Amino acid sequence: MIDRINKKMYKIFKKQVIIFSIIFSIFAINSCVNPFAPAKIDGYLDLPQLGDQKTIDGFFQNFLYAYNFKDTVVYSRLLAENFVFEYRNYEKGLELRFSRSEDMLTTYRLFSAAQNLDFVWNEIVLRSGDDLYQTIMRSFNLLLYLVRHILKELLVV
Repeated sequence: MIDRINKKMYKIFKKQVIIFSIIFSIFAINSCVNPFAPAKIDGYLDLPQLGDQKTIDGFFQNFLYAYNFKDTVVYSRLLAENFVFEYRNYEKGLELRFSRSEDMLTTYRLFSAAQNLDFVWNEIVLRSGDDLYQTIMRSFNLLLYLVRHILKELLVV
């Protein structure tokens, strides 16, 4: 009689172990899938890459990337610690200077206020210097799509 009870208990236990193993396996396999991840795209993507910042072309490429993708991390890596932004307001006859931290804050506010930015480099107008130091003059076009209520905050601050 005890053997028969032990055999029944063993069969029940064996079924429970098998069911538990199947359920555990299903959860283990599904846990490797992130339902919130974007779908995989096969093939080559023509996404812009960051350039070699030690080269002039790489610097310009990274600057373009930082503005078009509103990436303050990439932008911050472009500026030296002693960076000074100088701007001449010809209408008011003012020369304005911003430190690196002021420029970063202003750029952060611009990136935050812009719904979209389209930055395009124009041709290099002036290029002079040697292998170690270069002076480059280049213009650009910047098209801003701003959110109105954020623009008010940006201009007030």
